[in-house]
Amino acid sequence: MLDVLGGRGGEGAARRLTGLGILSALPTAAAGLSDWVDGGPKIRRVGIVHAVANVTGLLLQILSWRSRRKGHRARGRAWGMLGMGVTTGSAYLGGHLSFGRGMGVNQTAFEVAPKSWKKVMDAEALPEGKLVRGSVAGPGGAIGLVMYRQDEQVRVLSDRCSHMGCSLSDGEVRGGDAVTCPCHGSTFSLEDGSILKGPATAPQPAFEARIAGGKVEVRPRP
Repeated sequence: MLDVLGGRGGEGAARRLTGLGILSALPTAAAGLSDWVDGGPKIRRVGIVHAVANVTGLLLQILSWRSRRKGHRARGRAWGMLGMGVTTGSAYLGGHLSFGRGMGVNQTAFEVAPKSWKKVMDAEALPEGKLVRGSVAGPGGAIGLVMYRQDEQVRVLSDRCSHMGCSLSDGEVRGGDAVTCPCHGSTFSLEDGSILKGPATAPQPAFEARIAGGKVEVRPRP
């Protein structure tokens, strides 16, 4: 905006803002790398392209800052506009990683559970003291469930870990009332899905469960 509307008086401010933008890229990249390390193969492939585009845009902005510092404002504006074009494309990939793949956000945010009781499986197929994977049909498609039966009480959570999407049914039960994710160690209460141990920052969706007519039925907890 300063390049287009600032006139000669905006040159210094435009140069300083470009420099601040370059410096802010460093902690941003560190945060992105932290999320990328925990991602699966599909996330990592897109993340690499996203990172390469960001580095390219950063180098173009560095050229812009150098040109501005030497008084070559037209050249600095050209480098800056080119850098913004590259990072705009990279931002689209970043949005896809966050909102399409759920990277760095609640992995269960896109699940829409049915509002009424729904049958999941025969009660006989759910043994005592063992994590079992099931699923229930929701308005937006099937939702994976992790189910645990103990003393005729059935506890049910969403199977997809809110942290990075791993299957909780492949994890382990601790103390009879908590399940630990096998990938990064996040631990959730089997009773209400609350977080007992990170790195997860969002609780697991929890379901009420009952056995009726020899079938296990579930619905979302209020």
